[in-house]
Amino acid sequence: MRSLVNSGSLSVAALFLTAIYTISTPSYAAEILILNRGATANDMADVLLGDEQSDAENTNPGSTNSIPGVEGSQEPPINSDVEGSQEPPINSNLESLERAQEGDPTNGQRNVIGYRIEFAFNSDEIAERDFGFLAELANMMRLERMKGRVLVVEGHTDSVGSSEYNLNLSIQRATAVVRHLVEQHGIGEGSLKSVGKGESEPLDGSIPEEDINRRVQFYLE
Repeated sequence: MRSLVNSGSLSVAALFLTAIYTISTPSYAAEILILNRGATANDMADVLLGDEQSDAENTNPGSTNSIPGVEGSQEPPINSDVEGSQEPPINSNLESLERAQEGDPTNGQRNVIGYRIEFAFNSDEIAERDFGFLAELANMMRLERMKGRVLVVEGHTDSVGSSEYNLNLSIQRATAVVRHLVEQHGIGEGSLKSVGKGESEPLDGSIPEEDINRRVQFYLE
């Protein structure tokens, strides 16, 4: 799996990025791009389609894969726009991906986007400030190049609380996102799937209790 950042598909200077993580699990390896509210429908589709899109574009030399607003090779700082959150510096080290792939040739690879959707405490109620991001996600699903694709909505928590509680909470929150896309934006239920992972797949396993591990991830099935 090529790094989206290093392959030319995306620039690390992209203004919609907050941070990049690489993780490996028993079932897949992924480079997770944490997005901010500046991400557009096309930005999201570019990330999720990744190599598949690049391969298709190689058969059409006239097509481009540029990102609006990113010019030249200057790389401005990438900051989170979530109040009170502290994101670590961008990490484009792919060692964990390479280890996962070398150790298990059947290990799947995914292009994944993540977002810090804010929920009310101990609740699956989505904060209004995130409605705009979800509207862009719905717009992405309406793009011609996304027809026939199924978007998996995957909930994650930190390790505070019991593992059973966190698993249930992650399922409820992923389901809430799917419900919002269906009821508020008319996205077909057949195009969406909700999954909860609880605390089992932290972004940073060295600090599983920290809020950076609380997020919703999206990838194509």
